[in-house]
Amino acid sequence: REDNPLSRVYCIKPITRKGLGYCKLHENSTRALYDRCLSSVGERNISKCIELDRILYGKVNFVVYIVDYGGLKAKIGVTREFRFLHRISEQPHIVAKIIYKTKSAYEARSIEILLSRKLSYILTEKPSTKKLIHQIVDSNLKLAVTRVRSVIENIVKLHTINIYKDTPMVRVTLDHTGVLREITKVYSGREGIPDETMELIGYWGGFLILNSRGSVKAIKASTLLHNLSIMVKD
Repeated sequence: REDNPLSRVYCIKPITRKGLGYCKLHENSTRALYDRCLSSVGERNISKCIELDRILYGKVNFVVYIVDYGGLKAKIGVTREFRFLHRISEQPHIVAKIIYKTKSAYEARSIEILLSRKLSYILTEKPSTKKLIHQIVDSNLKLAVTRVRSVIENIVKLHTINIYKDTPMVRVTLDHTGVLREITKVYSGREGIPDETMELIGYWGGFLILNSRGSVKAIKASTLLHNLSIMVKD
C-alpha cells in the first residue's frame, strides 16, 4: 500500500540504541525490520530480512534496480515495488531500471549484496558528492543509459539471476529543470543552514529547492527532521 507520511502515527519515546532510530517498543516492528533489512549491512541485519519475509511474504513485491548518477559507476538498490518511483525520486539520478522482482525481501537483498560485490568495478555504494545538482541534471542521458545496459550485460555474464530485460528506463524530473541550474548553495547536512524563512519552489533528488531572499538553495529533505528552526513556506 502507499505510504503517506502525513497519516503515520509517530512515536516520541527515546531510542534504545544510537543509530537504530526506534524505541524499545518498536525496534522489532515491521517498519523497523524493513529499515534494518534494506538500509543496513552485515549478516545480523540481513537476518532481519528473513523475519520480514515471515510477516510480509506474498503481500509485497520487492524489486532490485539499477540507478545511474552520472558518474563512472552505477548503483544497485532494493525497494518495495510500489515505492520504486518514490525511491528513485529521492536520489540525484539520471536514469534507473528494474532488473528483478521477488516476493522475498531476503532474496532481493541477497541479490543486491552479491551483485555489488561481484561487480564492484562498475558499481558504487552511493552517488558522488562531488557533482553539483545542475551537473547531474545536465549529464548525458545516452551515456547513462549505456552505462546501465553495460551493467546488465555484466550481470547476465554472472548467470546468477534471470534479469527483467523488458522493464523501461525511468527518469523522475521536474516540469521546469531550469530552477535546478539556479541553485547557488547545496546543504547535504545540518552545518551552515541559515536560520530564516524560505519558500518551497521544488523538490528533486531528495533535496528541497528553496527560495531564500532571492537566491535558490537546496537542502537535503531529511535534514529538516533535525532542524526545527527551519520554516518552509509553501
